[in-house]
Amino acid sequence: YYEATGDDRVPAFAEKYFRFQLKTLPSHPLIRDSRWAKARGGDNIETVLWLYNLKGGAWLLDLARLLVEQTNEWHRYYAEGKGNNAYPEHIVNLNQGLKTPPLMYLVSGEAAHKDGFLNAVRPDGWLIKRCGRIDGMESGTEPITNRSSTQGTELCAIVERILSSTVAIQILGDAAIGDQLETVAYNALPAALSPDLKGLRYYILPNQPKCTNEKLGFRHNGDGQNAICPSPHSGYGCCRSDFHFGWPKFVHNMWMATEDGGLAAAAYGPNTVTAKVGKDGRTVTIDQATDYPFRADCTLTITAAEPVTFPLALRIPGWCTAPTVRVNGKPLKGVTPGTFHRAERSWKNGDVVQLRFPMAPKLSRWINDSVAVTRGPLAFSLLMVGEKKHTRAFLNGQFHTVEIRPIGPWNYALLLEEPGTPRVETIVSQSMPRQPFLAADAPVRLKLTAARTDHGGWGAYRDDFPARAVEPPSSPVENVGKAEDIILVPYGSTEIRITCFPWAAH
Repeated sequence: YYEATGDDRVPAFAEKYFRFQLKTLPSHPLIRDSRWAKARGGDNIETVLWLYNLKGGAWLLDLARLLVEQTNEWHRYYAEGKGNNAYPEHIVNLNQGLKTPPLMYLVSGEAAHKDGFLNAVRPDGWLIKRCGRIDGMESGTEPITNRSSTQGTELCAIVERILSSTVAIQILGDAAIGDQLETVAYNALPAALSPDLKGLRYYILPNQPKCTNEKLGFRHNGDGQNAICPSPHSGYGCCRSDFHFGWPKFVHNMWMATEDGGLAAAAYGPNTVTAKVGKDGRTVTIDQATDYPFRADCTLTITAAEPVTFPLALRIPGWCTAPTVRVNGKPLKGVTPGTFHRAERSWKNGDVVQLRFPMAPKLSRWINDSVAVTRGPLAFSLLMVGEKKHTRAFLNGQFHTVEIRPIGPWNYALLLEEPGTPRVETIVSQSMPRQPFLAADAPVRLKLTAARTDHGGWGAYRDDFPARAVEPPSSPVENVGKAEDIILVPYGSTEIRITCFPWAAH
């Protein structure tokens, strides 16, 4: 609010409150009244450091150190599932807490704090092995659960993950965090929201072939709560209040300042940034023209009143094997996936930087050796048509709770050729729709060969929890039908979906 308005009441109030905290917390620690406060102390630390950077004052660093002592040991939890922690398995706490180790590192300088975020998201770490998902999130309803294609993750956790990732990349400068940030923002977040933003889903599932208010069997906030149905009242009210900051925080942090007067591109998408750069703080504007994440090209055009020397730090996605960067048509050398490529020069008005990140479809393995398909930062799901039924209306019919049932089959197995890869045709539309996260208008589609199968009960819903599909049977599957083409569209554009497929040899 202060950054947007310049209202001086904000830092004045914050200073009074933080002096109160410094005086009170030694005898009345965070844990005394609320375990939530202990779990979420990282947000308190972040705001204390914000005021310190704005106004100075060694006493604020004293308060930050006190908060470090009283806040969850998230770094230990992410590394080994241990530590002096309150509610660490709560899916929202877990993702809100991800910003805490990097913030603690600023205060303590300890390597364990520095490594905390990356330990949490390591593919070989206990957390991702236990409950990782194709959309970049973890399964949790409300506590984290085991790896599954039919477990949910919470919308509050999604937007908190976006915020935590932006804080972590600011502090750590690791390009891999930008990859993870885009995965969540471009997959999980749009999947949890109706295309017109008139409905949300408290939980989203990788395999979610219908949205009904039947039994879910989740430990919390499941049966009878509209927890997977698009609605302004889906599950508890927290997500309805929380989700609004997801897109703004993501866009606000697509560009970041570097320590030496430059600009860093942390995430890509259509945007414009105006900032002061160089040793004299001159103003430049960079316009990014792109259809990313659906297409591979990003064009940055610089507007400057006069030439100015500063570095551009350009994030090169780790998933891209053949990235290229050109300045005014000339290719740059040493462009390496998974790094920030530094281009420092005297930039002048009209300079153009062209980024190209070729996107090849890839497979990843999930529960029961099922497979999911990604292309660039996007996951892809079966294009499904659903029959919608309004079950409740709000505000004179302006908003609705919606149940969606599939029209047509979804019990497909992908047919894989040696060495276990699908034959994929990528179909890219010529124009970009105003709302790209809409399955019917998806700007990129993948055509794959598949066959229907009822192996292992695939294509059915659970007897005990009929709102959820059965898990994909262990692959490779037998007894598949005739080969046919199916269409996959971006995960974030789907309202009902199959994302983790069984497979058979072709």
